[in-house]
Amino acid sequence: MQQTAIRAQEARAALADEWRRQNPQTPEDILAFYKTADQSDDLAAFHASAMRQRWTALVCDVVTTTGASSVVDIGCGAGHDLRAIREATGAEVALFGVEPSDAFRRQLRDDGFSVVESVEDAPIETTDLLICLDVLEHVPDPEAFLGSIARRAKIGAAIIESAACHDIGTPLHLRANRGWRTGHALESAGWERTYEQGRVRVWQRMAEAPRIAHAGLALCAYRGVSTPTFRSVVNLIRHDPQGQWRVMVAGEAGIARARSMVTSWWITETADDVLLMVDDDVSFKSADAERLVALCRDGYDVICGAYPTRDASHLSLRGHGEDIFFGPGKEPIEIQCVATGFVAFHRRVFDAMATMLPVVNANLEDNFRPFFDFRTVPNEATGGWEWLSEDYDVSEKAKACGFRIYLDPSIILEHQATVSLSVANMQAMRAVLDGETG
Repeated sequence: MQQTAIRAQEARAALADEWRRQNPQTPEDILAFYKTADQSDDLAAFHASAMRQRWTALVCDVVTTTGASSVVDIGCGAGHDLRAIREATGAEVALFGVEPSDAFRRQLRDDGFSVVESVEDAPIETTDLLICLDVLEHVPDPEAFLGSIARRAKIGAAIIESAACHDIGTPLHLRANRGWRTGHALESAGWERTYEQGRVRVWQRMAEAPRIAHAGLALCAYRGVSTPTFRSVVNLIRHDPQGQWRVMVAGEAGIARARSMVTSWWITETADDVLLMVDDDVSFKSADAERLVALCRDGYDVICGAYPTRDASHLSLRGHGEDIFFGPGKEPIEIQCVATGFVAFHRRVFDAMATMLPVVNANLEDNFRPFFDFRTVPNEATGGWEWLSEDYDVSEKAKACGFRIYLDPSIILEHQATVSLSVANMQAMRAVLDGETG
């Protein structure tokens, strides 16, 4: 095993040295590299690894269990998976490869495989199963590349894919692709995920476009969720017969990091158009969530509901400039800063912000863009400084991209607070709960 690992490292290093020597810059340069570079040792070492052999076993299992009669392997290399499928199925499956390497194409054709240089010439429209394993990290503009393939495939077709865009172990994995994931391109073309094993995922095309408009619900929690918030989420899902809501949990001690991570995953892995962010101590009615999403889709790109801070000293938002009257029938009003405990963002807000922000932890699978952060700003009134939280930060970033911030005063939320009780205040608290105070 150690010798195999050493051989893999040496093969990868040799290929990386060749890449640096040629220094391809343009898409045309990159294609020329893969047409001529000797990748034999690198691919042989990779396919000898236990992980890659498990992937090949999964490929063969999917072919046999789905009854696929045709397979296109995009970036088939030396044909390891094509040969494994042929051995597992005999001559029953029509096998096609897409491979830019002139040497690999000649070898595969000599072995009886149909292989083309460009995916444009592959029978994508008629095939039952597509394979695209650890290819997309090498491709300029993988969103456009995968999206084009996804839209060409027939309804019912399956794809097995993986993309190691986070792996910085070789310069062949393009730096520009870091932070990119496959989900958005596939979901946008009507594909739905059916299975995953480690980094490898299986999808099936169910329609030409997403069958329903999904909205993401990001529940931001650290160690737990309040019972009223939990009930709110359960009721929302229970009264969602179409399955509109995609519920995600942002669990992280650092709230700004948690929000940034779940948002980054959401924009790269889904085709959802609206993200509703809910804190673990805010309770709401299902109609509140549905209304906020509808308003966001109607052009209120960032819109929130208001709730008091835990000490009830003020509302958790900034810059409304006048008294706010809450209740049914009230129209959205513009404010300066959202309350992130119950806020809807349209996808286009984060897409615009992403162009301004770097990918952090780019060498990890859970890399993200810091959409939410804390920032220090001068306070002219005091002559000092303020340390403002992630709600202010994301609002300023959104406004810098040309978006406006809104509050929906028709929504009444409850912020779960903890009050310390003793003999000194128990009677006063009882009076408040009984509604006896003025």
